[in-house]
Amino acid sequence: MTGKKRDERGSALITGLLIMLIMTGLGLASIKNTMLQQKMAGNDKDKQIAFQAAEAALREGELLLANADADIKSYIGSVSSNTNGCMTSPSAQVHLCYKDEAFNYKGSSTWSGHGKTVTTNFAALSTDIAEKPQFIIQHAYTLGKENANAFYITAKGVGAKSSTVIYLQSVFVVPN
Repeated sequence: MTGKKRDERGSALITGLLIMLIMTGLGLASIKNTMLQQKMAGNDKDKQIAFQAAEAALREGELLLANADADIKSYIGSVSSNTNGCMTSPSAQVHLCYKDEAFNYKGSSTWSGHGKTVTTNFAALSTDIAEKPQFIIQHAYTLGKENANAFYITAKGVGAKSSTVIYLQSVFVVPN
């Protein structure tokens, strides 16, 4: 009978170690899962910040067209003062472009050369973003019967990380 007790004590130790090993594995898997969820939540927040930045740029572009001044209206017929479809002067109007099928809205040179940086309506997010949102306005087409002009407004918003970029586009009609 004494020999049997010794065998039981040894098997209890091995069983206890196996249970501890299983519990450690479950704990490590749980930690890994939690870290992954935190990373996904951070990426989602960054996308939301970029989306809000792009929306702010879109709103500013729409406001600019809604309060269209003589420069924007004269731009529609002005071909001589543009390069590659975008205005070169006056400097306040370089974000105005003609509709071009080859327009590369994801190209960095497009935005550095012609993107208008948003300056108003953006105080709430200005500290959370890697760069300020921008927009470009393109004349899309003229509506004959309505005597109006349609414009594409393309907006670029960047999140807290410069690698998180969202592009939005809307069509806005300006009556003549």
